[in-house]
Amino acid sequence: MNFISVLVIVHNEEEFIGDAFNLLKPYIDEFVVIDQESTDKTVEIARQFTDKVYLFPKVYYQMAYIHEAALMARNEWVLKCDPDERWDTKLLEMLGDLIMQDYDVFRFRMLCDGDDKTFVQRLWRKSKVIWTDSYDPLIYNADKLKIFDVQEGKIENLRSRTSAMDRYRREGARRLIERYGDTNVEPYKNYVKYYKEIVGGMSV
Repeated sequence: MNFISVLVIVHNEEEFIGDAFNLLKPYIDEFVVIDQESTDKTVEIARQFTDKVYLFPKVYYQMAYIHEAALMARNEWVLKCDPDERWDTKLLEMLGDLIMQDYDVFRFRMLCDGDDKTFVQRLWRKSKVIWTDSYDPLIYNADKLKIFDVQEGKIENLRSRTSAMDRYRREGARRLIERYGDTNVEPYKNYVKYYKEIVGGMSV
């Protein structure tokens, strides 16, 4: 076990979260889970692994609440994991050695739709990294950090890029419908019509 806290931001991930946590558990120190208004068994499953499960309002951005999760972690090194990601055992066995090196951020190869040429930031020193509040997980102060791309092993994403993007798009549309409601005020009524088309004409 390494002194690494896993940060997980979730919404309705009962299909994936248990297997993801069982895979990571032998190699890390703790899980910190922020749940965004799940309506399935995500919270119940997460609490089988940790008492650090926090309930937050649902928002759209991928990196929302990542700073809050890091503050709740007891370790300096934090690892971001999405429930639909599966790490090579080879990578997990390397974590202890990686955090002993003189780097601030480690990036790993992500296998998605058969392409593993994309590197994603998943392990970092929480006292050093500042994330932007944006759809893409961008490090605000990247130019001041020592970042290393790990060539060995990979992380497999069980969702395709298309399905993942569609999921975020639908969640964003639902959030914006909640914000604007059913209104006849211009230009918002056109937005609401568009957002309802995205979620399949469903009302929220």
